[in-house]
Amino acid sequence: MKRKLPLLCIFGLVFLISCQSIEKLEKPKNLIPEDKMAEVLIDLAIAKSARSVNKKIFIEKGVHPVTYIYKKHQIDSTSFIESNKWYSANLEAYEQLFNRIKDSVEKSKIKYERIVKIEDSIQKVKDSIRRAENKANPKKELKRMDQEIEAAKKKRAYKN
Repeated sequence: MKRKLPLLCIFGLVFLISCQSIEKLEKPKNLIPEDKMAEVLIDLAIAKSARSVNKKIFIEKGVHPVTYIYKKHQIDSTSFIESNKWYSANLEAYEQLFNRIKDSVEKSKIKYERIVKIEDSIQKVKDSIRRAENKANPKKELKRMDQEIEAAKKKRAYKN
């Protein structure tokens, strides 16, 4: 009898779970298409990460990333929330959506890493040119050094 009780409990639990009705959400009338939803989610992720890095600037400038993104994509918060609920309730659609987002973010990351490398190499060339010019004109180099010293003093005074 002791062995049958745990089995009955397990079967009863399985029966209750299987009988539970899971309602599928109806597709909202204002559903954001998958392509556009992916773009919105990408922009939201970028904006939120930018805000976490430069929160002070966002506050000083009065920039509200979510509001900006809604305007950019010509959507409202209700359609976004309803669409997000619908996509998240449909796991296959949500998985496809996030795979697209992941691919897009990876491509952007590669693109921006290339840009940073190019900018770094351009800066190195500019620095080399400046050093060559300064060797040819020592007065100009002294003037530049004086300007850097003054800028550092002002920066230090600003922090205090």
